Amino acid sequence: MSLIEIIKNSIKYPLNDYTKFLIVGIISLIAGLTIVLPQFQVTDTIILSIAGIISLIFALILGGYSLDVIKKGIEDSDEIPDFNIVENIVNGIKSVIVSIVYLIIPTIILIALAVVTGAIGASLDNILASLGILAIVAIIIYILFGILEIVGLARLAKTGSISEALSFGEVFADAKSIGIINIIAFIILVAIIIFIIALIGGIISLIPYIGFIIATILVGGFSVLFYGKALGLLYSQV
Repeated sequence: MSLIEIIKNSIKYPLNDYTKFLIVGIISLIAGLTIVLPQFQVTDTIILSIAGIISLIFALILGGYSLDVIKKGIEDSDEIPDFNIVENIVNGIKSVIVSIVYLIIPTIILIALAVVTGAIGASLDNILASLGILAIVAIIIYILFGILEIVGLARLAKTGSISEALSFGEVFADAKSIGIINIIAFIILVAIIIFIIALIGGIISLIPYIGFIIATILVGGFSVLFYGKALGLLYSQV
């Protein structure tokens, strides 16, 4: 399946079940309570703290549910999955762990490189030169691990296993099978679609009082279902 076909199929996917689309959107809204409440002039620290805890729980639910959506994509199923709150939270925690590992490793590598190249403790001129080189290396490393993280999360969705998601040799082999250029093109296309949807959401949010809520539900629900389906279809090519 070509990237264009993947994107087309994924755009239509959220419309397969309007009820579930709405539910995903509402959960996205609740997961973003700490952003939503200030829009309505809610600034009380206690309320925002409680909202933060609620947002975290629902963000984990949404993260775990996203893995179910990815799995449906891998299976090339047009069915939008049901929510299973306990399982979603557990999978959401797994997803967070995997993402943290893929963030920590390149950070450790860069710190090690900074020490080896003498960027730490060097003179000002040497520091500036070293930082310039490290900045370029950092961009490359973080892009590479960002790609591996995407594939790792797809493996997590397929297997449910953190160890499989962090099996770097297998993850790299999967990424190579899909094609690094294809993955980069995929990320660009997905970003463009979500940006367009966000622009539409921005227009809707101009409606007084309820516009922001409607926009958050629509953009959040669409983004989760669209991206999950697209990533699943991409990984199905492994």
